[in-house]
Amino acid sequence: MEGKNDKLVRKEGGLTKLGEKHLIDKLSNEVGFTHRELRRIMNIYKRYLKDLWYMDEPVFSEVLHNTFGFKDDFFMKRLFFVADLDKDRKINMEEFIRVVAIMLRGTILEKIRLCFSCFDLDDSQELTREGVTDLLLEAINEPPTKDSTADGLRDLVELIFSKMDEDEDGCISYEEFKKECLRDWTVMEIFGQCLPDHRHRAAFLVLLESDQDVTVEQSV
Repeated sequence: MEGKNDKLVRKEGGLTKLGEKHLIDKLSNEVGFTHRELRRIMNIYKRYLKDLWYMDEPVFSEVLHNTFGFKDDFFMKRLFFVADLDKDRKINMEEFIRVVAIMLRGTILEKIRLCFSCFDLDDSQELTREGVTDLLLEAINEPPTKDSTADGLRDLVELIFSKMDEDEDGCISYEEFKKECLRDWTVMEIFGQCLPDHRHRAAFLVLLESDQDVTVEQSV
């Protein structure tokens, strides 16, 4: 919607009041939020904006950290990439609402897809041994400097593939990943945090339901 040059979009970018109303009407039929909740999320989005009409990567990461409790820079960057649907390096209002909707009220399949996309480092729709190794290195947060550590990492990669790569083609497809997640939901975040924890999720949903003013915490 924000790519159109009409009464719904400001000349400098971003939605007009009419554009916001149209977006609320549209998304209320597509995501699990009421009109009131969508307006509240829009206000949160706008409170974080500084001199721009969109969220760049640092601002989006600030929201993930302050509002949803994310701590890992790597996966905040991955979420930015996944949320940026048109790949213009900007998170517009609609993209923000859609990713928040999945994180907070998405179906199990929507959440599995979000996590898989975060883990799919080369956007190939599959997880390779090289990609899984890179994800595990990010998880342990240090390079394997000793042979024993490197061997342990290789063993872990092989264990993961033995569980998920059912057709033994050397890659984990989305369907294979989904099947394992439905068998064991903890697999969804096997490599790192892609969803808010229960405490932050519950706190945000309470905020949406309340009349409390939306404030923005500043990163330190």
